[in-house]
Amino acid sequence: QDRKLDVQDRKLDVQDRKLDVQGKITKLMVKEVQIAHRTRMDKWTSSKRSREESTDFKNNLITFYDCAHPTDLRQIKCMVLNQFFPKNTVIASHIWKFCTEGEGLTEFNLEPADLNSNRNGLLLSKAIEEAFDVKGVCFLIDRIRPEELFIKVLDPNLMTKPVHPDAVNTSVSPTVPPTLLTFSDIDRYQLHCPLADPTDSSLGKNLPFRRILDFHAKCSFETAINKGWIL
Repeated sequence: QDRKLDVQDRKLDVQDRKLDVQGKITKLMVKEVQIAHRTRMDKWTSSKRSREESTDFKNNLITFYDCAHPTDLRQIKCMVLNQFFPKNTVIASHIWKFCTEGEGLTEFNLEPADLNSNRNGLLLSKAIEEAFDVKGVCFLIDRIRPEELFIKVLDPNLMTKPVHPDAVNTSVSPTVPPTLLTFSDIDRYQLHCPLADPTDSSLGKNLPFRRILDFHAKCSFETAINKGWIL
């Protein structure tokens, strides 16, 4: 009887090991599929950068995100720096790239027509927009307060670079002369999104498509790991 039990135990051990191996293989296959899908869907590369802005798209974003200067039409606000700059130095950036012509948006339960939705755009200083386009920075969602987003700088080569020629850092000390604001300074800065209706906060904020920003962040972190920016 003991021998039979011993044989049965060994058989069960073999089955457990087989199941363990099968489980690991399944996990690897799922991971490979996820990586392949992410690679296929990753649209943020230097070769896919748009060279021209759409005036209508930019004006719509200025209204939607309340970035117009109250008195000077030549200036608009960067949503990260929350400061006004000359209009030509703040870029209207498509989150899901314009060159895709909307292809791939159905993966996010959106329609190709949503490519030019206000929620598929951000107003960013030229340097921040360029870094976002090649996954040097991304935007993370606060998991406790999901209407709050903040910028994460991933590329260490950006850290000492200025984010705008006119953006100064005045927060160091009143006795220290202001210096140009760098990417290191803005790491974890909040993305400024206005209330949908200033008279009724219950309606929430005018927010970009967070599902696309979240996917961009995943792609950005994968790039950062592959390039050795983070461990």
